[in-house]
Amino acid sequence: MLLVVLEAANLLETRNRLAKRWAQFEKNGGIGKTQYDPQFGSLVSEPFEYLDTLIDSLRISTGEVLSSADAYDIMRLEMILSRTAVLVRKSRHKPNL
Repeated sequence: MLLVVLEAANLLETRNRLAKRWAQFEKNGGIGKTQYDPQFGSLVSEPFEYLDTLIDSLRISTGEVLSSADAYDIMRLEMILSRTAVLVRKSRHKPNL
């Protein structure tokens, strides 16, 4: 979906870089490949981090400004999501996809 959005926005070079980088990620385990970060007690996915940075950069370049309440909600959601991965991993249960 992001590739379509980048093409529609005429950001073809960014789209091409994303497609090339995604192919590299797929060769190395894809978005599901994670590493445990003991410092923060969370799982890290290099492809997810790349997409997160790309989307944040696009958001900044459009001049979109979040309200304090929205920024707080996003921060809390990110914290909950990062902890969820650790809890699932500790429980040794395989999630149903």
